[in-house]
Amino acid sequence: MIAPLTWLGYLTGALCCVCAFLNILRFIPLFGYYGVETEDHSVTAALAFLLGALLNVLLFYLLLLPLKLKMFISYTLGGLLLAIIYYLWNYRNIVQGLFHVSVTLLALYQIRQRQITVKPPDYNV
Repeated sequence: MIAPLTWLGYLTGALCCVCAFLNILRFIPLFGYYGVETEDHSVTAALAFLLGALLNVLLFYLLLLPLKLKMFISYTLGGLLLAIIYYLWNYRNIVQGLFHVSVTLLALYQIRQRQITVKPPDYNV
């Protein structure tokens, strides 16, 4: 069993969902306008927005549920998400980019802080 979420954990989960929603909102017009037929850079950016949304949802999942390799998976997802944010930096203004970076770092911090609770020695008494 893991420790319960704090108010900052709930805020982090909500912000991860907001980031995923914003990435999907950026994906839809790029992919809908250019489609799959073009060899343009915008199709790659659209798929990067979709992958960023998926990674944000996975970070939210890691925040809620206990997993065995939680730290390794969270740092891998965080690194991939930061690389995608860097790749998409030209499609966002500075405030949006810093918002996505700060939410990713906050999610990694909250996942690291949420530890497994230890049962007391007289648990079955």
